[in-house]
Amino acid sequence: MSVVLSLRRLSRRAGVYLAAIALAAAPLVMVAPAAHAAQKYDQNPSTTPGTVNCMSSQDRDAYPGACDDITPTLSCVFDNGDGSFSAALGFDNRSGYTLILPAGSYENAVYGNGKSGSDVGQTSSFRPGVSTTEFVVDWTPNRSGDRVQWALGADPNTNTLFFSSTSAPACAAHPVPIMGNATMIGIAGGIAVLALLLWNRRSMRRKEWIRALGRA
Repeated sequence: MSVVLSLRRLSRRAGVYLAAIALAAAPLVMVAPAAHAAQKYDQNPSTTPGTVNCMSSQDRDAYPGACDDITPTLSCVFDNGDGSFSAALGFDNRSGYTLILPAGSYENAVYGNGKSGSDVGQTSSFRPGVSTTEFVVDWTPNRSGDRVQWALGADPNTNTLFFSSTSAPACAAHPVPIMGNATMIGIAGGIAVLALLLWNRRSMRRKEWIRALGRA
């Protein structure tokens, strides 16, 4: 009988642990599609339904105009107070498809202060719809200038966003990118897991104490 009770307790505890892990992981899974995508410039057509690889001529021919139907956007600019600035950048993807535009490629590059286009942490996978703060770019104005640009899309000449330290509106606080929000959600989930485990441990001890009183 004691063996059966022990197995039941283990089963209940295992269920609680699995539920706690699922609770912590769920928010990150929901935000995962916005994660930074592959760094390689893949020229092959996408095999994922609803996804267009804009580096592939086959995909561009199959979905004409899709890779041009995206616009980079500026949410706000924040003065860090140390001579540097931060801009919250997003996008408006009207194509109806998830567009693959590899970060650092000519189709998705950030230029500033005389530097060539680069990957500064922007996403490479752009889901349909609008994102106001997909990532944050930091820069420090210097002798080369104060203007930064983000070229996004199959035709960077038309899909390019220009901004500077004086661009409006100003951020009320330092902007946090979507993955930064995911990190905070993950931390909150971890705290919830610990609280659940502590509650379960105390509950088990309380039950054992009540049983001991009953036997007495």
